[in-house]
Amino acid sequence: SAFRKRRNPLQLESIVVCPWHFWPLSPCKGKSPYRCSDPGIFFLGASLSDIREKRPDHILCYDIHHPQVYIVSTSDIARSPLSGHAATLLSQLSAQGKTIFAGHEAQALTSLSPRHLDKLLQRLVRQKWLVRLSKGLYLILPLEAGVESRYTEHEFLIASRLITPSAIAYWSALNYHGLTEQIPRTVFVATPRRRFHAQQTILGITYRFITVAPARFFGLKQVWLDGHPVQITDPEKTLVDALDQPHRCGGLSEVAEAFWLASQHADFSWDLFTRYAERMSNRAIFKRAGYLGEQLNLPLTAFYPRWQANLSQGYVRLDPGLPTGGHYNARWRVRVNIDSNDLLEWQQH
Repeated sequence: SAFRKRRNPLQLESIVVCPWHFWPLSPCKGKSPYRCSDPGIFFLGASLSDIREKRPDHILCYDIHHPQVYIVSTSDIARSPLSGHAATLLSQLSAQGKTIFAGHEAQALTSLSPRHLDKLLQRLVRQKWLVRLSKGLYLILPLEAGVESRYTEHEFLIASRLITPSAIAYWSALNYHGLTEQIPRTVFVATPRRRFHAQQTILGITYRFITVAPARFFGLKQVWLDGHPVQITDPEKTLVDALDQPHRCGGLSEVAEAFWLASQHADFSWDLFTRYAERMSNRAIFKRAGYLGEQLNLPLTAFYPRWQANLSQGYVRLDPGLPTGGHYNARWRVRVNIDSNDLLEWQQH
């Protein structure tokens, strides 16, 4: 903090920070110290082994204008300047709106050989101008990302590029459509393709990929985020998916709240919801929907005969994420294995 008060951070743009093990163990030893863009500030290196061990993300700095030695966090030092090729490439990609780009898209914009381009991209990742999302896929970190790269595109944009075809779904889609008050920390992505890694964390955001049968990959709509199209399940399909797999939407209590919120949306189509549920080939969707509709006293009586016509003879657990137990509800063929207070806990908030 003392260093920030004495120097404008913009004066440190040309500093190149070396890891601790590249620095001398004592201050300079008669050699020229490392110099930064401000002619009055020098790096002294790591002279004390205990400081080096306890604070590996800091450096020692000496200000000749004010003869004091400061311990400065490397997070206060800006990213390395861009080379000519790098600056041109990133400018062209940004001008085309390709803040997320594939290697072949970069190759089309440069005269560099594939080998040299690969080395350039690797260097930009090390310098925190890029983030590698997956093999051959990168995210540009703009200047507003700051020196610690605390920036990301909208997480849905990143998710849409990690695998195609895909759609934002389950709990993430519930939140987007205003069918839950919870903000999930994981982005749920539905895709008919199988991915080697079912989960990936990028810039602190976890992405979970749910493989669905091609016959269940429907009910999608396109939304625009920061000028880019993203596929997401529409509100009706999102609620159908929630009843199909409540554990991917925060549990049955969250699904019950979503069911109630959907009834408050004038543009929510229960007829479309019913047609979607019929395409899913899972009778448990109708069983849970009918039970929740009656428990919440929703004005859905016109749809109950159609839902009951789709019931199977067997009983299903109301909440598939909880052990078997509780009483049987013969009307909707569900085993009520969750306490009503837990199911409707959200009404108390």
